[in-house]
Amino acid sequence: MPKGTGQLNLPKLAIAIILSFWALLFGAVEFPAVKNPKVPYIDISDNYYPPWDWDDVLDIEQVYTLTDSFLDPKLFVCDQPYTGRGDGRIWRYIFGHIYGRDYYYAMGLINQLGSVMDNGLNQPAVNQEGVNKILEVLGRATGKIRISNHGSYRDIAAAFLRDSNLVRQKVERIYMCDGIEGDIHNRPDWGSDAYAVKILLENKLPCYITINAKDSTTYSKAGWSLDLPAYLAMTDTMPDSMHSAVVYWAYYNSMDNGYRTKHNIPFPDRPSVPDGITEEKVQANGSVFFSEPRDQMSISGISVEQEIRSPGMVRGLLTTPTLFHAADLNVFIGNGKITVDYRDSIPGLIKIYDFLPHRAVFTSEFNLQYIPCTEEEATIRLFKLKVARQVYSNTMNAVCREFVRRFGRNAGGSSKETVPAQKGIEDIGLNVFPNPFNAAVSILFNLRAQEYVQLTIYDANGRLIEKIQGQWLSAGNHVHSWSHPQWPSGIYVITVKAENKMYTKRTVLMQ
Repeated sequence: MPKGTGQLNLPKLAIAIILSFWALLFGAVEFPAVKNPKVPYIDISDNYYPPWDWDDVLDIEQVYTLTDSFLDPKLFVCDQPYTGRGDGRIWRYIFGHIYGRDYYYAMGLINQLGSVMDNGLNQPAVNQEGVNKILEVLGRATGKIRISNHGSYRDIAAAFLRDSNLVRQKVERIYMCDGIEGDIHNRPDWGSDAYAVKILLENKLPCYITINAKDSTTYSKAGWSLDLPAYLAMTDTMPDSMHSAVVYWAYYNSMDNGYRTKHNIPFPDRPSVPDGITEEKVQANGSVFFSEPRDQMSISGISVEQEIRSPGMVRGLLTTPTLFHAADLNVFIGNGKITVDYRDSIPGLIKIYDFLPHRAVFTSEFNLQYIPCTEEEATIRLFKLKVARQVYSNTMNAVCREFVRRFGRNAGGSSKETVPAQKGIEDIGLNVFPNPFNAAVSILFNLRAQEYVQLTIYDANGRLIEKIQGQWLSAGNHVHSWSHPQWPSGIYVITVKAENKMYTKRTVLMQ
């Protein structure tokens, strides 16, 4: 039994292993009925450019699948955009195209905080956008918001120092990855800005921590191994989907544990930004991302197709449990299936992990210690497995694949299961006039509160015609005019994304 998994009932564990493998083979994953409203959420990450760390591609995939029905993303912040790596707009273009979404986005602070009193205001103005937008979103929020932070923690730490009352009032949870006892400089994420970590922990903000290290009696390693061949076999079946192509492209271009590094291809052969990735081209044709023909990518006789689909090819993931937990979703096994549910416990089922109460104490300036305690004494919560590690990994594989299969979207932004109905149109009073039209059409809608609104035009075949720049709009009635005389007569679909829902209306152009 792995250290730190606690006292396990062996007969129950044996049954759990059998059921987990059964569910893995047959896809028996149950999801709860979606509850409204979704959980307000801010994502702060170092996902500047996924092919640099290509497992980030799969992390982002999970974020986007959860935002379909469970998380309500108010803001994405990418920190520290290194020269040559680009910033998060690259993955934003890719997944924005696949999912048909354009979320509020900002770049964050570029330099480490210099002390526990450093609020980042001395850094360049171009890098202040992330902290400013965090405070803006929190200030507008009518309720609590949850934050998932993977990368450095300087943006939320700086936001706290600038307005501690607002952050304490509006932030319900902060999810942190990669923290371990001892010198916090020794971990990649925490060590990238040690003072930011100290600011969050010493001020006893509500931190939920996952760890990428060996299991201990105090905490468990949150990492698990994604089965890539099984994942690709599932994404291959999604009609007109680019999900598999994204994984291939990222794998080929990655610089750590990826194809080019493994086969000693010189780094200069990899461009800092792949050819063809521009906002204009993404909007017009997503396939320009993937100019490398995947079946022909071969070094020493080993093609990417052979390598990435070979049995046993896995990739470690870490942040997934924090994303599920942020959405109030718990994962259970038992009764011949895997169950994802909002409840904290279900009779007869085993919850595969939890976040347990602890105190975080600095025994010296940067030396951290975790101390188990009661709920009343807790300053943080640590990730802890409640099943054997292999059961955990198998279960997470099944759940993540099913999330993408069920809540993923096809290229062009068309949803397989969540096409807006007429009822959705009535929510914002979406209408077009005149209809049919021959020169210009007016798009009318009403907002109940200030919202970030994105207008998009498709033809009858789902091909993107125009993506109109998103902007914040005040509550009340709005009218937008659209005219493109070069387009032929026919049916066009107008979509309005507001209140994190997609509303549609058909109109007819008659030239």
